[in-house]
Amino acid sequence: MNIIIALSWFHRKIGPMIFYSYPEGTLKEDEKIRIADQIDQAFEEGFFSHSFDTIISLNYYFEIYSKWARGQKEMLMVSIIFDENVTTQIEHEVLGQCIEFSKKLKMNNEIYKAFYLEEDIDYSINPEVKSYNETLKIWIKELYWTLIEKTREKSEEEISANLLNNVAIYELINILSNGPLSIEDLKYWFTNEFPHEDFDNILNKLEKERIIFKNDIGVENYVLLTKQISVERIPPLCIISLFEEKPQLEELTKIFLQKVQNFFNKYVPTQEDSQILINLVANSKIYNLLCQLREGPLPKNKLIRAFDEKYISEILENIEILKNAEVIEEFEYKGDVLLLLKTDIRFKTEFPQYLQKLISKRTRAKIARPYKPTKKNELDIGYIKKDMKTEEISHAEVYYSLEELKQLFGEPKQPYKDLPNLGNLVEQNFLLDLVKKNYVDDDINENTSKIGNINKLRKKSTESKLYKKDSEKINKRNQRGNLDE
Repeated sequence: MNIIIALSWFHRKIGPMIFYSYPEGTLKEDEKIRIADQIDQAFEEGFFSHSFDTIISLNYYFEIYSKWARGQKEMLMVSIIFDENVTTQIEHEVLGQCIEFSKKLKMNNEIYKAFYLEEDIDYSINPEVKSYNETLKIWIKELYWTLIEKTREKSEEEISANLLNNVAIYELINILSNGPLSIEDLKYWFTNEFPHEDFDNILNKLEKERIIFKNDIGVENYVLLTKQISVERIPPLCIISLFEEKPQLEELTKIFLQKVQNFFNKYVPTQEDSQILINLVANSKIYNLLCQLREGPLPKNKLIRAFDEKYISEILENIEILKNAEVIEEFEYKGDVLLLLKTDIRFKTEFPQYLQKLISKRTRAKIARPYKPTKKNELDIGYIKKDMKTEEISHAEVYYSLEELKQLFGEPKQPYKDLPNLGNLVEQNFLLDLVKKNYVDDDINENTSKIGNINKLRKKSTESKLYKKDSEKINKRNQRGNLDE
């Protein structure tokens, strides 16, 4: 939902016209005429709505004192323009802000001079006229940003930040990232850790955002985490826009890019830094400032002038918070003090840890390895497989390179218990010896360990012979299992 603010004024010669609209350049000329003409519908101070094409406007008509106007009154109308229908709650919020805006103008007995900058040469050279003209435009911008904060729907990253900013929710998600838990067990843990938090309310919030899923498993009701939210720093996208759309700012863009590169060259993510980023986005005023800086470097004075004096100290404080968090940087460029977004903030969702482990195992079994010819540094593995029906033993020669063994069993010297279990295998002591020789033996039982399904391993050459069951021969072949390069 997009918002535009327009202030219409009844010109004594031309009639209704828009004095100023913000953001600038967003209204077409024919739209300006149709919006300004609505001032004729008002006969007394009050609030009314109007719509045409895809534009919905909520309008507030009022009058202010003026020495230069006929009847010593300026007829004004402030319009809040939307591109979609709004709720009753938003209408009430808009009405309240419009009334406050009209009061501000009525309390300043000289503000009428703002409308006469281009009216007459005698007025235009008056320094007061220019000053009040700029002041009124600042007030309109201030109204815009206030309404943006009050009426806009929260973005996905704001919703995520507000959830994770709650310590109880943050810890609950971490607990569930290890796997599903019964509601009974989860509630027992939660009430002990956070006795003052509402367990059911928090679960409802997470379920509404589809972060968790409640379902029956057997006779118990379980809670499953469906996605895990994390936050990270990323380079600001506005650098690309500056390169592509504003070649005249090439020098500034290069300075901007260098500052971003310098930051990320030394940046190391930490848990504490993640919490700082969450707190920043959860603060609506800081988040609004962050959104403005995503458009590109912004002159500090221009930003401050968009707000009333009573808000300036708060804006300056938020700028300092972002500077201390190394999100923005302040520097001088051609006489202006600029604020630039050194690092943007991104929230991302991914599968919980317990699901990632399941997916990785299944995916690994389906990945085919390309064929490679036998080389001198490959190993000759002889294995014995027992046919359970005929009780006959088949023998085959299979060749595997050292690189392939790494793909099958992981990097050398990793704990044996972490090696992938590729299925059932009957008495492969020779392969066991190979793994023990190349990998760290961590709590391994030689008699019961199963390390792979030989049917899933690609054979490069096979020569089979049949043998009668003979335990002595089997033992001899097992002893030959140690492999030489």
